[in-house]
Amino acid sequence: MWRARLPDLRSRLKALTVANIETPDDDVLMSVLEKLFRERNIKPTTGVPGYIIRRIERSIPAARDIVEQIDQYAGEDKREVTLSVAREILGRGVEASGDVD
Repeated sequence: MWRARLPDLRSRLKALTVANIETPDDDVLMSVLEKLFRERNIKPTTGVPGYIIRRIERSIPAARDIVEQIDQYAGEDKREVTLSVAREILGRGVEASGDVD
């Protein structure tokens, strides 16, 4: 907890409602992936988003990173985004570090 020295500030902080933000569930991650793909005009084949959400860190930044990596990888050769492309990107292990080639 943040310690406030001023009594007025301390009383105001105590009056605030505290909310815990949990990790996103499958539905939220699916929606985020679909939005990120749509923003980059990527049309992954059926099953790609579901495959990805089961294998990445459960966070919005991780979803953003993997879509960026897929876009860069597939865009180099104008490849269709299929399960094999997703497997290859995830197999590199770069999604955990956030590095992009």
